[in-house]
Amino acid sequence: MKSKRSIVIVSVVFALATFGTGAAVGVSASRRANSPTIGAASDAVVPASVTSKRKLKRNFISQDSGSVAVAAGFQPVDAPTTINCPSTPYTSTCTIEAEQHLQVKGSTAGNSWAICTQVDGGFMAEPNCPFLGVVPSDGTFTFGSFAQTKTGVSVGDHTVQTFVYTANGGARDIYEIAYRLYVP
Repeated sequence: MKSKRSIVIVSVVFALATFGTGAAVGVSASRRANSPTIGAASDAVVPASVTSKRKLKRNFISQDSGSVAVAAGFQPVDAPTTINCPSTPYTSTCTIEAEQHLQVKGSTAGNSWAICTQVDGGFMAEPNCPFLGVVPSDGTFTFGSFAQTKTGVSVGDHTVQTFVYTANGGARDIYEIAYRLYVP
């Protein structure tokens, strides 16, 4: 009986080691599928955190009501904006937040889309920007909203810019993006 029990335990350990590795690969593969920025020029993935005790220092609003054709891939939504993280007696870093609202339309099936913001040329990763759905293929509009932050931004000037990602291209329409700068 003892030998049968040992065989079962060894079998379970072997199965967990074998299939546990497979599950980890599956998680990694599904993670790649949930954001167009995975593998793109982006910041390192940061553990989930709660940012607290920050004060809003400044707002920057970017908006437009015109329709602009966009090619597939990452295309700029707005012009680059310079945000200055001031030196304070209490810290040497700031937090930048981007709250993005965007309307898009298209004419092809399977046209997934996302809104993603860069700070100094790297995509924000707190959190990564998710796919927001599929652009309707009948030329009607859809919209999406998402917010991202970047903590630990060093003192000095930084460039922020928001991009729309589409698999097949389409049109970027009405948008409003609020960039916010927080200090301790």
